[in-house]
Amino acid sequence: MSSIQLPTNTLHPPKVIIISADAGQDPTEVAVPWKKFRDSGWEVTFATENGNVARADERLLANGFFATFLGASKEVGAVYREMTDSEAHKNPLAWSKPEFSLVPYDAVLLPGGHDKPIRQYLDSESLHLLLREYWPLVKRSRDAIMGNEPSRVVGAICHGVVALSNATYPLAPGSRDAKGPSLLHDVETSTLPYWMEQAAWVASQAWLLGGYYKTYGARRSCASDVSKVLDKKEQYKCGPLSQSPFVHVDPNYHYISARFPGDAWLFAEKMIEEVHQCRNNTIDRF
Repeated sequence: MSSIQLPTNTLHPPKVIIISADAGQDPTEVAVPWKKFRDSGWEVTFATENGNVARADERLLANGFFATFLGASKEVGAVYREMTDSEAHKNPLAWSKPEFSLVPYDAVLLPGGHDKPIRQYLDSESLHLLLREYWPLVKRSRDAIMGNEPSRVVGAICHGVVALSNATYPLAPGSRDAKGPSLLHDVETSTLPYWMEQAAWVASQAWLLGGYYKTYGARRSCASDVSKVLDKKEQYKCGPLSQSPFVHVDPNYHYISARFPGDAWLFAEKMIEEVHQCRNNTIDRF
């Protein structure tokens, strides 16, 4: 009896790439998924714009009442230090290099953070073009296409969703718009809700931090920036009015979104589930 030959790319451990700014990333939203991916046997790669080693928001890792109240837990701090000691974190790729592509990766993680330095990645046109190239591979309709390439997965948490909302499709021929629609225009997504952002900003004023929680200034919010690119207001998923873990999985794309660091564990688990689903769908076709 002849054996069934499985697609060759299902034999390797899943490959995930974590995109970061040089500084300002939320440590929980980076380190918790890293640990979950690492413990699942995945191959984890990091990328920054120019290949610089990323540093998370140091305020959220410091000792003191601010970090205790609004920062990473001691458990996450230990995981973060373990992550930064890994060879992958010490040797990030540069997404701005012409030969760089997201396509070889089974999953892309877009973590959040709120301090101004993360705009380096949220606003990066070169990263937006890479996400545009990758996004068609995330569509669930690809699951029914014969072939040995599983669909890809994107996970975005907190401000990481803004990177996707800023990425756009090409302009339609004859269009008078300045740019095409957002990659998220027809997608259901969560992100940091306005009430959470405001609560954190108000709390931060006890430490006289000014606009620390206002990434794009006082008049903008994460939720409003994301909501304005959606075709319908009901596509925005605010989640519960509590800090109970919440994630949203889009019905038409292998796309998982979440709100804030408290969602990070569940968020990572859902990303793992979604990648395995894509790979199992591929195997089932053979």
